[in-house]
Amino acid sequence: MFDSIVIATDGSAHGTRALDLARSLVSSESSGLTIVHVTEIVGGKGGLLPLAADEDERRARISAQVDELRDAGLTAEFRTPSVQLGGPAHAIAEVADSVKADLIVVGSRGHSLISKVVLGSVPIRLLQVARCPVLVVPSPDDE
Repeated sequence: MFDSIVIATDGSAHGTRALDLARSLVSSESSGLTIVHVTEIVGGKGGLLPLAADEDERRARISAQVDELRDAGLTAEFRTPSVQLGGPAHAIAEVADSVKADLIVVGSRGHSLISKVVLGSVPIRLLQVARCPVLVVPSPDDE
């Protein structure tokens, strides 16, 4: 179906759902999967630090998923750009442009519309900035 897919993940169950769906959409083992995890950086007097306290664990979890894809015979690359707080959608779109992606797949946390407007939403922003189609994988009803 698709030759180059970018999967945006934060290492959560939502990201894993997006990864699983993207895996089912590749057209062949020669298709490329690019898994992107953006580290949001905040700064202060103490220097620059990742926004997520468990950033190392997230990267390790995603790296293990990429290894599983490779072990299954798929072509998978792991990219980990860092951006200042609030800019992950642009970084994901830039990666998608650089690999000439046919599709970006991202999970949705299932927040209400008002929380997405107030807190922001990477999937919503991706729909605005990406140059290729964006597939947003919804959360199950029970969450």
